[in-house]
Amino acid sequence: MTSGFINPDNPAQRKARERAHNAGTYHVVPRQLYLTANGLQDAAIEIRQTKQGLSRTFLNNYGMGILGEESGARGSYNDSVTQVLDHLDKLVQAAEDAAVIMQSVAQHYVNADDEQYRQFGHIDAQREAPRGAPLPRPNPKADY
Repeated sequence: MTSGFINPDNPAQRKARERAHNAGTYHVVPRQLYLTANGLQDAAIEIRQTKQGLSRTFLNNYGMGILGEESGARGSYNDSVTQVLDHLDKLVQAAEDAAVIMQSVAQHYVNADDEQYRQFGHIDAQREAPRGAPLPRPNPKADY
């Protein structure tokens, strides 16, 4: 399934991997990680709203008429809706968990950068935010 995305024979991907292994070419952009985390949080919100809308589609008795009731179609439909809602719950949880992980990875890189800048005297301690202070949220409209 991922062969279209990750293909060891793709020349562009091979070239990118070779560049990534050269000294000094690898870098992380914490702001982009924060933006990705925000996107995951937004996706979780959208999925939750979809779930709320879908939960209103359960059929009452005879919602498919007498034939639907006697054939069990209504029950099968409601069971299918329940299964989809369960899957959406898992998807929301996965997106929220991934957002938390992405934020912690971004915070790790911010802390590592700060420590390196501090070692070389590039951070003015007078202007530094106190340890543990929340970082400003990235502006999604900005071009980083």
